[in-house]
Amino acid sequence: EESARCLREIVRLKLLLSEEKSALPLLKKSLQIEQRSKNLKGEAETLSLLTIVLTRLNQNAESGTYHSKALQKALQSKNPKQMAVAFAASGLYYYGQRDFKTMLEQQEKALKLFQEIGDTKSEAEILIDLAYSYTINNDRIRGRDTALKALEISKNSENLRCHALSLIALGDAYQRMGESENALKTLLEAQKLFVPDLDLFEKAVLYNR
Repeated sequence: EESARCLREIVRLKLLLSEEKSALPLLKKSLQIEQRSKNLKGEAETLSLLTIVLTRLNQNAESGTYHSKALQKALQSKNPKQMAVAFAASGLYYYGQRDFKTMLEQQEKALKLFQEIGDTKSEAEILIDLAYSYTINNDRIRGRDTALKALEISKNSENLRCHALSLIALGDAYQRMGESENALKTLLEAQKLFVPDLDLFEKAVLYNR
């Protein structure tokens, strides 16, 4: 189980570096380990990550298979964290399917669970996703307000990565609202958070804290 968990941590860093292809075999190995040990929680988490990776790779058929299994295993585990992770991954899957209504529903379920268990890091991350989702659905004011909430949480928790991504989401919302000055100001503020003298791997480690 510990080796499977380590593989998933490597995958998370690879996702920050947009190395989805090399992440895929690591996740499939993690899944085999968790299935052999009958670790339902770890299996659900791995299936959710497989959904994310395959969706990013536009492998929709395989992504759909893992998406269904991730939700099933997460619900079986009755673990709120894994259920929230599965709903968040499901939101991304439905984004790939261009089913924006279901995408929002799944992300809102994830948000509720993250809030209930007090996972502020994951709460900020799903709020960032929701900010974009609301703007996609032409609810730009709600998108802006959601990005502001994500920004507040990430600043309080000193989460550098979420702080930067919240500012980018907020800048996007301002831009879509026609508030160009606010958009530019916010995006320039985000740019300052990306330390220029670090290599990609060092940045991935820093922004994953």
